Amino acid sequence: MLNTLNSSIHLRNYTEIAHTHAHDFCQWVLPLHGVLEMQIDSKIDKVSAQQAAFIAANTKHCYASEGNNLFLVIDAPKIEDLVSAAMNPSFWQLNPALQHYLQFMRYAIEENDYSAIVNQQAQELLLNLLSQQFLQLTDTKAAFAKSWIEQNYQQAISCKQIASQCYLSSSQLQRRFKLAIGQGIAEYWRYIRLQHAKRLLATSSLSISNIAEVVGYQSHVAFTRAFQQHFQLSPRQYARNSKNIAANS
Repeated sequence: MLNTLNSSIHLRNYTEIAHTHAHDFCQWVLPLHGVLEMQIDSKIDKVSAQQAAFIAANTKHCYASEGNNLFLVIDAPKIEDLVSAAMNPSFWQLNPALQHYLQFMRYAIEENDYSAIVNQQAQELLLNLLSQQFLQLTDTKAAFAKSWIEQNYQQAISCKQIASQCYLSSSQLQRRFKLAIGQGIAEYWRYIRLQHAKRLLATSSLSISNIAEVVGYQSHVAFTRAFQQHFQLSPRQYARNSKNIAANS
């Protein structure tokens, strides 16, 4: 469990682009409003709506803000006592309880409308909710499936194939994976494919058709549609923007 006495909880508006840096404490970036694009180690994604970010201590990261935004940020000591920290899920889905509670915490901080004792209790509950969601990630079957997908994402999506290796039925694995990771198996599989595609678009000279094939799509049309739905940009637009940013940095 996290300790409120050693943790700092505050609201933050990101208005700049940060160069790669690291700090000796863990950090959660939890969404309230707007979008923040982040790179944590080699993983690139966005904090927005239902998705939060976790930055392990001494992990290199950078970010770029997009328009008006507001996030609840928790700076905390290293958390070796949480088994799930070893899995280091840089980006993860917020469950409904956390989503609703974040808005309450926003109000409590902005209005300063509660006593010190109530504020302390509210912070403790928030950290307990975070700890509980992280500890759900210790399901070894779900962890195995997650790792297998990350190594074999180019293959055709098949829950049955992974379930057989976990000695579970497809429905059992689906249920446990959703609880632990916050996404269904096929959804997470597509997510990993798109993250690899995003990296290739930003750093390689491969064509969009080739990138689609490399990450496991049978058709560049299907790939383009999936990419645009997830990132609200076409692959071509994302590649152009990324390379413009790199040229000007």
